[in-house]
Amino acid sequence: MAGRVKNAKVFFLTGAIWMLVFCTGCMANSTQLADGFDENELKKASQQIVDQINENDYDAFLEFAGDEMKELISQEKFENEVVGYANSKGAFQSYGKQAVIGQKYEKTGEDCGVVVMAAEYEDGTIQYTISFTKDMKLNGLWLK
Repeated sequence: MAGRVKNAKVFFLTGAIWMLVFCTGCMANSTQLADGFDENELKKASQQIVDQINENDYDAFLEFAGDEMKELISQEKFENEVVGYANSKGAFQSYGKQAVIGQKYEKTGEDCGVVVMAAEYEDGTIQYTISFTKDMKLNGLWLK
């Protein structure tokens, strides 16, 4: 019972933080992918982000992160909430379905490329929503 309560708290906190983080990313209505984005490059970069989470590689994660994202995600949050949530699903197994869409960054009107992808783990699936700017900087991340 205590384990369930702890898992529920971790899940809630992770969800709340990632909702905040994702709110800083692309949040306008879905559109076609804007010129200048490459669907395959977005998918590959998203898989690298998931790999960095699975490997608890904060330094590599920061190399992709835009300035806002760097400010929002400390190493402690990355390890305890993001990696912790991924670890709660067991060992990574494979990537599932992926969809790529375009959105506008609400604050600036800048085009973003967004990948929604499933990642299969031993004990369940995580849906990652990952957004990038045209210069391929991570500016939104949400795990569900």
